[in-house]
Amino acid sequence: MAVNSPKYLPKGSVPHEGLTNKWPFNAEKKSYPFWDGVLGKAVPATFSGTDTVDGLSTYTYDVNIPSTPAEVLQGVQGLYTQKKTIWIEPRTGAIVKQSQDETRTQANGDPLLTLNIVYTPQTIKSAVDDASSKADSLNLLTNWIPIIGLVGGLILVILGLALVLGGRRRGDHVASGS
Repeated sequence: MAVNSPKYLPKGSVPHEGLTNKWPFNAEKKSYPFWDGVLGKAVPATFSGTDTVDGLSTYTYDVNIPSTPAEVLQGVQGLYTQKKTIWIEPRTGAIVKQSQDETRTQANGDPLLTLNIVYTPQTIKSAVDDASSKADSLNLLTNWIPIIGLVGGLILVILGLALVLGGRRRGDHVASGS
């Protein structure tokens, strides 16, 4: 979620709310507030399903902004419409793909801007590779290392007890034989 503390932001920064650059770790199948810079507020990013992107399992979230009055260009009031789909690797919260259809018109409906944007195949491949690597690292850090630490610790405790108890027996045997 966006952080608006002056401790972390330069002076004059526009306060944000909601998600801005990524989803949380272990993203859930629920709606999240998502920052929209044109409206200057968070809008719902609604969980819409699961999908596979270049072999990577993802969650998809949709942002649908119906025709809404807004400042569509600096100093120009008009209507703003957007439909965005965001594909998230759920373990890391990384955005691996995004498509966006956006329209900005003057108040009378005359078009000012129409955008149809989607990540390039190269961007998607890079994001998928990066998210897969980070998900593997998180899995190692949160699952395997604690298990290995627990098993290794138990083995060391048992070994320590065996050495202590074995040393006492040997000490008792040597003492009684003198």
